[in-house]
Amino acid sequence: MRWWSVVLWLVSLLVISLNPAVALFEDQIGKSDWRLQFVGCPTQIFLDRSKAGKPSDSVIVATDHNVIASLSPTTGEIAWRQTQEQRPGVQSIIANRGKLIASIASNGRVVRVWDKPSGYLKWEKTLREESTSSNGAVTFIDDATVVALTDNIVVAFNSQTGDQLWKQTLEEKVLWFGLVRGSDAVTVVGGAHRSAAHVVTLDMKNGAKQKLQTLPAPWFAKQSCLLSGSILACAGDNGVHTVDVSSSPLQTHSAIVAETTSVRDLDIEGFVGVGFASSSALAVFRLSPTAAPALVVKFDQYDAVSAALTAEKKPILVAVRNLNRVSYFDLSTGQEETIWSAEITGENRAPAKQLALLIAGSERELLVVGQDCRVDFLVHQSSSLNLEWSRHEALAAISSVEMVDLPLSEAQANIEAEFASGDESILRTLSRRLSTQITQIRRALLHAGDEILSTTGLLGDRRTALSDWLDSLRNGDTDARKRKSNNNQEPFERDYFNLHKMIVVTTLNGKLYGLDNRQGAIVWQLWVGADLEPLSSVEGRSVPLFVQRTTAHYPFPAQCVFAAKHKTTGKGVLVTFDPISGKVVDRVQLAASVKQIALLPYTNANDIHSVIVVDNNNHATLHPNDARIPADSPIYLMSVVAETGELTGSRYNAASKKLEVVWTSTLGLDDREKVVHVMSKRFGEHVHSQGRVLGDRSVLYKYSNPNLVALAALSDVDAKDPKSAGGLLTIFLIDSVNGRVLYAGKHHKASGPVHMIHCENWLTYSFWNEKARRMELNVLEMFEGHVQSDPQRFSSLAPTLQPPIVMKQGYIFPQGVSAITVTETDRGMTNRNVLIAMPFGGILEVPKSFLDPRRPIEPTMEHREEGLIPYMPEIPVATENILNYNQTAVGVRAIKTSASGLESTSLMLAYGLDLFFTRLNPSGTFDILKDDFDHLLISLVLFALIVASVVSKKFAKHRDLKQAWR
Repeated sequence: MRWWSVVLWLVSLLVISLNPAVALFEDQIGKSDWRLQFVGCPTQIFLDRSKAGKPSDSVIVATDHNVIASLSPTTGEIAWRQTQEQRPGVQSIIANRGKLIASIASNGRVVRVWDKPSGYLKWEKTLREESTSSNGAVTFIDDATVVALTDNIVVAFNSQTGDQLWKQTLEEKVLWFGLVRGSDAVTVVGGAHRSAAHVVTLDMKNGAKQKLQTLPAPWFAKQSCLLSGSILACAGDNGVHTVDVSSSPLQTHSAIVAETTSVRDLDIEGFVGVGFASSSALAVFRLSPTAAPALVVKFDQYDAVSAALTAEKKPILVAVRNLNRVSYFDLSTGQEETIWSAEITGENRAPAKQLALLIAGSERELLVVGQDCRVDFLVHQSSSLNLEWSRHEALAAISSVEMVDLPLSEAQANIEAEFASGDESILRTLSRRLSTQITQIRRALLHAGDEILSTTGLLGDRRTALSDWLDSLRNGDTDARKRKSNNNQEPFERDYFNLHKMIVVTTLNGKLYGLDNRQGAIVWQLWVGADLEPLSSVEGRSVPLFVQRTTAHYPFPAQCVFAAKHKTTGKGVLVTFDPISGKVVDRVQLAASVKQIALLPYTNANDIHSVIVVDNNNHATLHPNDARIPADSPIYLMSVVAETGELTGSRYNAASKKLEVVWTSTLGLDDREKVVHVMSKRFGEHVHSQGRVLGDRSVLYKYSNPNLVALAALSDVDAKDPKSAGGLLTIFLIDSVNGRVLYAGKHHKASGPVHMIHCENWLTYSFWNEKARRMELNVLEMFEGHVQSDPQRFSSLAPTLQPPIVMKQGYIFPQGVSAITVTETDRGMTNRNVLIAMPFGGILEVPKSFLDPRRPIEPTMEHREEGLIPYMPEIPVATENILNYNQTAVGVRAIKTSASGLESTSLMLAYGLDLFFTRLNPSGTFDILKDDFDHLLISLVLFALIVASVVSKKFAKHRDLKQAWR
């Protein structure tokens, strides 16, 4: 039976030698990752309740991200959420009745009905194949019928089954925009701009036209008209004009009011708010089918208004004025209810832009949406106004992200101060060192005691086993750490491995946030004012953010700056702030609009990196302007005109402080072609290896040009085959210093979106292949050859020994691509992995070795020696490589990566409608112990060894003494 022993030994050896699977254990969920879910900035709000007079059961919202969601009125958490098509134009329009919600999306192309309690889709129907209209409406006639309007088409459906009941086509030249429900008919309202109002009445049984009426209306304009019940109300032509669309014949009733420009829906029928051109005043009018509008109340300044009915059917208006003053008015009398007046407390609060009111007995529920898209739910009882919860929906529209190192701890700062003061005496230095060490020991003991005390609460729970308590004692109480993080009880300072950072984000809504990267808690928030708006760029609107000084320059604090433009003047604005505290340091108003902005590698005496701003007049300024720029190191910039493909290379002269044009060029784009993406290399990128060692032991040197810029130009029509689907995608690699085009490649039958990564000597980009109907990933790598031109430094002004060698390869990606980026580490020694966000909500980690243009179809011995993977056209999507496992991240637009203090670890934040943060180890945790390392076991083993050595020593002495007596 000896051979059985040999077999068992071999099987055991084989099992031990197998590599463990890359997976996430259950106890690791949420340990180093977190997710925040959002719905977007609400555009429609329904405070829904099942019984009259009772508090709300749910908060139904439609948002600017084409999301329909239900929020809990108790906690503000998302009960359910449905994301619809992201298309330009009109956002989702919803109607609410009973247990059903109807919505129109995709520019009026699709109508859907949802189950309100669960959010499940009951049915969906296509109204028309293509729609470019910004007009649409949907309404419930009764519990069994829903009617939808898009362009000039009206369709009725069974609300339960989705069966089409009838369809009617109206006159195309009329701008139809509203529906009025009746018992046996539905009225469609439209008009011609500044000409006439049109009203069509349709039979609910078969959709037949019962009545068509036209009324001369020189005051009609879609943007200044709305329907309140059956009354069409319009502002303009120095008055408020109303028409009862259910009457016959149509008749206009007008109230003469000067400078009226807009009307506001007050959420109840029979009343409208009217705005004015020359002031921020608001007038509320009572509407009547047979009389002119009557003024009820007017106030000079307001932020948002809404109205609701009490249980006695009394109309109550609520207005938020002067940023945070809540006032109520009885619309039946026009008098203010002073006993209900209250203040909304809170610092750095943006003005309200939308309100929803629900009255339930002695309580009044308010949902306030600010201009910064902060959603506050307040409950008003007499003079007490209590904030129940808040949602920061501006985080669904993040523009730029930076991860900033936290400041040094008190002990580390003392050590830095000790080394900074080199002229102190020995005794003073010794006393400083001793006090520093005592402080560190004291803090360590307090932290250990706090961790032990935080776990003692588990002993009071009868459901807690002793093993669970010991495990929490050994690993720390994670929930307690979360509570302390949210309550800011722990000092906000840098940890030993620099894994704890501040995530600073700018949003398109004028709000800045500082997030703790441990749990995603909001540390600070900054509202920069309603007078600023994002800049325009090739990729769209953006609020660029730059880190001018990190916390490494003790005792100076960290400093960041972001750029925006003034809404009125269009001139640029630079706001400097402290990223750790969120306090504004300075605000600079520029003399012209911003054309280009970039961070310079040069600092001033206070270690602040300057930003260079180029305005529309091609004048360049530095902020701050005292950067120490070497005379032999000029600053080169390249600007792109997206519509024409014109390129301009400029040089900033530090002595004369002027921008000089060095070269101009053009990409030769046609009329329908446009630059859609510009990608330069990351600021401060580390390139650890200058070449690749081949299988024959020779070196293929990388073409590491820091001045290389990648451009993508896309047209919607391919000139070779203009009748087929798809356009032309052209990729350019251009040296921004000398204007030389190093590579240009074309892809026919291609369409967007186009995503790019530009790193070291390689470029990866994705696009949709219309011919093959698939997503493709292409990779380019550039090499100098086997001889390096200058191993010390690269210069675009000095020619290389030979033109760069461009290697390229294409791959098929079986999923869509929403965003793409690459991991980043402190020194760049760790293997780089490509991160791909997919539309279904997963984030895939792909090793760069899979996206290698040198992958051979038939590997040779040299290829195997080098470790190249044989070429296969498909990039595999392995579930174990999906970083966010079951934490789906919806609508990811971009991914930000940052280095930590560990070379093995990279930090990642994916942001879009949701936020997802995690730590990555592209090459494994080679410089830190694993999470499942058993510290208790190794401690017991070491203790046993020490005891054994002491006991053995005693026995050895006793034995030696015995032998000596013999």
